[in-house]
Formats: sequence, structure tokens, C-alpha cells
Amino acid sequence: MPNSFSTQVFRSLDWVLCKTAGIAFETIQFFNKRNPNPSPTPQWSDKPLLKSWEKTKPTLGFPRQTDSLCPACVKEARGAIISGKKDWRDLMHEQVGEIKAQIVERDGQIWMVKECPLHGHYEDMMAVDADFLKWIEKQFPGRDIPAHNDEGLHKVGSSNVRYGRGSVLTVDLTPVSWTPTRLATSMSSPGMKSRRFSIMR
Repeated sequence: MPNSFSTQVFRSLDWVLCKTAGIAFETIQFFNKRNPNPSPTPQWSDKPLLKSWEKTKPTLGFPRQTDSLCPACVKEARGAIISGKKDWRDLMHEQVGEIKAQIVERDGQIWMVKECPLHGHYEDMMAVDADFLKWIEKQFPGRDIPAHNDEGLHKVGSSNVRYGRGSVLTVDLTPVSWTPTRLATSMSSPGMKSRRFSIMR
């Protein structure tokens, strides 16, 4: 009984602290928007960083449509380039393997469903717990500063990087069957796919 009472007290205090912190943060944000301090301009940029309320976000939530790749098309293109039958520069002008995909919630799980006109139907599980992935997406702080003054770095055809410094760091916390490339593709808005550095579980 004492343990149960102390647990209830702790939860109540925790709730009060969280609410108080949230109100304090929103109050500070309100005054920051009315009289904001100048944003710093880092050495790698000619433009100042964005304030939190100036950042935009891709479409999140489920169901939604996203850009994806056909795994079979990717393998064929990779093989052709390695064998010398295809020039890697063609990837900058051709939409090799690019297809649309639907991200849907099904039985408490999140799935990516896509159809390749050449290789057929694909379904991949993105998350075994839909609520957890929804929470993860809510933590996304928003897009970085728009890309500028580095067209050569970002020139990757239809997947041109539009925000940030040209890299996407993918931390794979999902089952082994779910590849980092697919995760990065599903979480990126059009034009955000780029070089991917993956940390495998």
C-alpha cells in the first residue's frame, strides 16, 4: 500500500513538472517570436540558421505517400554500372528504380507498400509498433537551412538535396530485415535523399 501511494504521488509530481516545463517553454517561445535575437551564421553557410518556428517539415503521419526505390531495379542498375554497361552519370539524369510508395498502418504496425511496373509488388514492415514510430516522427525538429552555394555537391538528379549540408545520418533501430536505405527514403521528403551513413544495430 505505501508503495502504491508513493507511486501515485511521484506520477502526480511528474505530471505537474512536465506541464509547468511545457508552459514555460511556450511562454519563452512566444516572447522570442515577438523580439527574436539574430540567428548565428556558421562558417559553412552564407545564411543564418533558421529559428525553430521557421523550420518546415515533410508530410508525416499515416497513411502518406513517399518516394521509394524498387530493390530489383537498383540491383540491376548497380550491376550494369559495375560491369561497365552503364555510365554512373546516367543516375543524375534518369529516375532509375524510382517509384511511389504508400506508408500505411496495419494491425498496429507500419508498412511500406509499393508497386514496380517491371518487378511487381513489394511490402516492407517499417515498425512493429505504430505508436512508437508516431512518437519518433513527432521528435523531428524540422528541416535544416535551405541548401545554397554548393550545387556541385547536391547535384544528384531527381534526388537533389534541398536542405542542409548534403548528408543524412540514419540510425537503424529496426529489425535486420528493414534496411537503412529504405528507412532513409521513407523518412525523407522529395529531394532529400543523399549520401547515407548508416549505424547498424
